[in-house]
Amino acid sequence: MNPKFKLMPTESSSFPKARNNYSHSILSPWLRGAIFQRSSFAIAFFLSTSVTYSILPGLSVPLRVVEKEASDRLAQASRKPNAAKLYEQGVSLSKAGKCTEAIAAFDRAVILNQKYVAAWVGKGICEEKLQKYEEAFKSYDKAVKLQPNSSAIWYNRGRQLLQLQRYAEALKSYDRAIQYQAKNPDIWYAKGFALDELKRYSEAVAAYDKAISYKNNFADAWYAKGSSLRNLQRNEEALKAYQKAISIKSDYPEAWYEQGYILGKLKQDNAALNAYNKATELRSYYLEAWYNKGVLLEKLQRYPEAIAAYKQVVEIRPNYAEGWHNLGVVHAKSKQDREALQAYDKAIEYKPDFAEAWNNKGSVLETSEKYSDALAAYNKALEIKPDYQAAIDNRQRLETALKQRETQPSSQPTPTPNNQPSPTNP
Repeated sequence: MNPKFKLMPTESSSFPKARNNYSHSILSPWLRGAIFQRSSFAIAFFLSTSVTYSILPGLSVPLRVVEKEASDRLAQASRKPNAAKLYEQGVSLSKAGKCTEAIAAFDRAVILNQKYVAAWVGKGICEEKLQKYEEAFKSYDKAVKLQPNSSAIWYNRGRQLLQLQRYAEALKSYDRAIQYQAKNPDIWYAKGFALDELKRYSEAVAAYDKAISYKNNFADAWYAKGSSLRNLQRNEEALKAYQKAISIKSDYPEAWYEQGYILGKLKQDNAALNAYNKATELRSYYLEAWYNKGVLLEKLQRYPEAIAAYKQVVEIRPNYAEGWHNLGVVHAKSKQDREALQAYDKAIEYKPDFAEAWNNKGSVLETSEKYSDALAAYNKALEIKPDYQAAIDNRQRLETALKQRETQPSSQPTPTPNNQPSPTNP
């Protein structure tokens, strides 16, 4: 299981303040000043003048005509959208949850001003909310080219690359972010995640340590560090990291689950079971925790509890073949042949090439003295997996026993089930 990655808020997650970007008017400089500076004195003085206004030498226009022109142009200018107003409109729409409309407003803003960094960032934020990660990446990429010293934009750019599974590129983006904000724990945490996905686990641990050094109570970073250490087979250290995450955030189901997994590896079965119990208590639909809890209970020969755990697994994910298979195994161990066959049939229904399920179904059929059906099940297992030694042995033993039975009717074949459950991350 990869470490959990949460999208951390940064300064760019809130929208920057708009800047006015007025375009030039076709009016004369004096009128432009009157309109855009909104100088009531200048307009009043101009409209009270009783002389005519000369536009060109030899051509005079009555004052009332100029008054109307000025008034019309002022009204037109006030109605004409500008980039800053469109940006503010986009921000308002985004805050109202209308991201599609907000993107349209930001698009219009950047058409008017291609270098409007805040609008590009706002567009990216909305696209990310809509899970349009490729489009969001392009918006942040445009913004960071205009403002390359922004740690927040580099961080958000990297976040889209993570979602697109372009981990090497994401790593470069986070390195650039760190250049401008070296003590930001969220950036170091995100860098660790990218390194994890690249299977560079030792470097990931170092990145998580950096995050923790700047924010010691960073539960997610402790959890992620534990996962990297687990991948390095450093189980004792991983356990300490998970325990630290839980000490910071006791209602952390993933950390409880991973702690259970590591404790199981360290042969601390009862402690592992307690951890799985806590994980499922915090998250009742936690498939992986129920599954591995079932495996552990089966190992401890607590079959009724194991059956209950596997039933939870297949209730959460009805088409999960491995869950049905393991339920069949425990039913078989409990001498519940009918229930075992039903579970194996479900496993095969959802995964027809499940050789282990066919083999174990054959074992139950053989125990039930349905020898022809058992032989057919072993043959099917070997058709799927010709080198499957357990099925080879079972078929050979059954065929030998059936031949002996022809001459010694009192002899009975003895099946050998195989492939018992083992801990896993479904």
